[in-house]
Amino acid sequence: MMLLQAYQVKDYQLQCPAWMETERYDVEAKAPEDTSRSQIWAMLQDLLLERFQMTVHREQKGVTVYVLTLGKNGQKMKESAADTDPSPATEAAGVSAMPPRPMGPPPKDKDGYPILSRPGWSSVSSDGVIKLTASRQGISDLVPLLTNQLGHEIVDQTGLTGKYDFRLEFSGSGRMIAGMPPMPSVGRPGGAASATPADLSEPTGASGPTIFGALQDQLGLKLEAGKRPRPVIVIDTAEKTPTGN
Repeated sequence: MMLLQAYQVKDYQLQCPAWMETERYDVEAKAPEDTSRSQIWAMLQDLLLERFQMTVHREQKGVTVYVLTLGKNGQKMKESAADTDPSPATEAAGVSAMPPRPMGPPPKDKDGYPILSRPGWSSVSSDGVIKLTASRQGISDLVPLLTNQLGHEIVDQTGLTGKYDFRLEFSGSGRMIAGMPPMPSVGRPGGAASATPADLSEPTGASGPTIFGALQDQLGLKLEAGKRPRPVIVIDTAEKTPTGN
């Protein structure tokens, strides 16, 4: 996770030894108050290279991505109503046209989906099934959620530019709930940086539809795996025990 931050890459752009996924370390470091975020990342690179005696190189590799397209019968999402976002004039006056964001988990409807009071999305997870409600969301909002869930880049080729309301139910890990990226699995053979579509199937025994089937049946969208050249950070050598202070 520190390497992903330091080099500002996704997990599918990192190829590293398997032990880097399981070993845990504490880091205490201090930088001047005016240090920029990019400078922090550069400092973290230097720290990791020095303390773990790393040798690193960059290269272009074919990595697995998912291409999002329209299904055979077209999209099934509902076009959102008129924009309810506050206008600049309203914001300048300190008045919001939308209700305040509620604290805590959202209420659910009779089918167990979150009820939203403003544009956005929310999801709940139970028994390995995720139920997601989205209000006034575009494909550009959906893509990061899918990336989060699958741990791979999503290439949007739907051509859809509107805002939509939709619900989605699928089997999943709950990763989407927390908004956290998946743990890297790139150091092992068949890891994310070299995965084939067969490696990326949903877990067996799940009680709901796969995310692939759910997108097709519920939203009219299709995900297909493919390969694209992407820059990859390769950790050639590294010591498991860092040098002392």
